Amino acid sequence: MQTDPECLTIPFQSLEITRDDIALGMGYADGALPMPFSAQMDTLLAQAERHVRIRAGFRVLPPSSVRIAAAGFFIEDTYFETNRIIARPLRKAETLAFFVATAGQGITAWSKDLFESDDLVQAYLVDALGSEIAERAAERIQKEIAERAETEGCRITNRYSPGYCNWSVAEQHKLFAFLPDNFCSITLTPSALMQPTKSVSGVIGVGANVQKLDYECKICLETHCYRHNIRHM
Repeated sequence: MQTDPECLTIPFQSLEITRDDIALGMGYADGALPMPFSAQMDTLLAQAERHVRIRAGFRVLPPSSVRIAAAGFFIEDTYFETNRIIARPLRKAETLAFFVATAGQGITAWSKDLFESDDLVQAYLVDALGSEIAERAAERIQKEIAERAETEGCRITNRYSPGYCNWSVAEQHKLFAFLPDNFCSITLTPSALMQPTKSVSGVIGVGANVQKLDYECKICLETHCYRHNIRHM
């Protein structure tokens, strides 16, 4: 399986995000925002579509360019030092897919406008909404990769992103070097942060013998990870 880089536009309503989804991402154990936040979030969800431009894309790399190592992987002569937590589930991959997803610049601008208007609660809620949109867009592109892999008798692993599981965020520069410039309207700062900020990038393993397993969160100490918040509910 190999594809040229492809970027998709995703309608906001197709993500079917609810206020309870956002509550989970914010760390509310019962999956429900307290009043008055729940009513405010309903209002923000109704307004969100005009503030977002959701795009997601991927590139499946030539199998001949991919080599999985004990604590990372090579693409051609470029080594990605992911550590063993990520390299282990990728070890049976025949190739890798690099992906990106973004909620767009508009939702960051919306949150900033609310903050500058001293509406701090709504600014925080919009920020949380932007994070949820980016994650849902990443899920959507993961599903797209899985469906295409299935047509060739392949499966996929979970997705793994720089900045998590001790994989240095600085390695996003390496990842983006294998994608077109401004791919899906996402760029990197010199410090390897994505613009728009509500964006996700990463890698997915593809192959006939890979498996999509539970994330190994029990051995991860990164408390800022959204999966860490969910697993402790």
